[in-house]
Amino acid sequence: MRICLLLFLSAFILLLFQGDSLWGRSLIENELKTQQKRLKSLQEEIAIHREHASDIEKSRESVLQELETLNRDIQTQWQRLQDTKQQWTIKELELLEAARNCSRQKTDLQRLQVQVERRLRALSRFGAVGSFNVLFAAETIPELISRETYLKTILDQDRKQRHIYQTRLRLLSEKKIQLEHQRKELQEAAVQIKAEAELLEERKQQRRSFLEELRLQSELYDEMLAELRSAEQSLHEIIHKLNQERQKELSYSGHLALTDSFLAQKGKLNPPVSGSISRPKRGNSQYGLKGPGIVIAAHWGSEIRSVFDGTVVFNDPLRGFGNVLIINHGDQYYTLMAQGMKFFKKVGQKVVQGEIVGLVGGGPWIDGGIYFEIRNRDRQEDPLEWLDLRGVRLRN
Repeated sequence: MRICLLLFLSAFILLLFQGDSLWGRSLIENELKTQQKRLKSLQEEIAIHREHASDIEKSRESVLQELETLNRDIQTQWQRLQDTKQQWTIKELELLEAARNCSRQKTDLQRLQVQVERRLRALSRFGAVGSFNVLFAAETIPELISRETYLKTILDQDRKQRHIYQTRLRLLSEKKIQLEHQRKELQEAAVQIKAEAELLEERKQQRRSFLEELRLQSELYDEMLAELRSAEQSLHEIIHKLNQERQKELSYSGHLALTDSFLAQKGKLNPPVSGSISRPKRGNSQYGLKGPGIVIAAHWGSEIRSVFDGTVVFNDPLRGFGNVLIINHGDQYYTLMAQGMKFFKKVGQKVVQGEIVGLVGGGPWIDGGIYFEIRNRDRQEDPLEWLDLRGVRLRN
């Protein structure tokens, strides 16, 4: 809105230049310098916005690269999780197999113990004498030695077999404990890998949200740059027209007699409407008003009259001012009336002093009445010095 208002005021000043053949070369040159400064400021603002847009684009590229890295990391983590789960499953199967082997070895050991117990019970029934009888029942010494060797072999074999089974059970128990430990480690690793993968997914979602914010910011800056470039083009056109005006020879075909000029009416002009006069209370800060404009209170629909002869150079709504009418009274003097309910005259139409030009309205900072200004060139005049205030009530 600031840019639009700037361009509007610039175009309005240019309109006044074209509407009044009495503008001097110095005023055009001053306005040209002002517009050139505005153009420079606008171009600097464009450069700043372009730099910001470039920074946003770099950030977007960085986030996209980060998202690619996150995707690879997430894929790696999920693959690690699958591999760990597969190893976990293998360990579970190995643990089951070890448990079955352990059970089989225990069964075999128990079977061996039963056999040994039977053999020992059988020998015990013979007693010491019975065992000797078995040995000495041999008819020859070699047979005796053979029977003794046989008995020792049986007993040694029982001891060896029992030792083998016990060793196997011990090894199987140790392997089972080791497998249980490995399974627990794999289980904990799977939980940790899954947690890390979920954190990466969360980070990925955050970066995607940030990327969306950057996209919206980029679109906003694109719109702002488009508006600024449009404003830049408009200023170029205004400056071009001002340059054309500067090249023209400005002259008057003649001057009105001093007594018939607007300047001669200072302190004699009748107010455009009848009512009490005050200064605007909110206009200066809220709507950018500078200088001693006045507010004339009046009922809605009251007649608004031209304070002096002139030509209408503007009749259009203006943000913050409502409907606005500007009349050129010659000698580079203008009157501005705002907050009218309606103005009847069109741009280019002539008006005479006291002619009805509109009806009173109001606005956000005027309950009922109009806002009134007098300008000379680019300078505001105090309306209280120009109006005939006899019988008029002034309010603070």
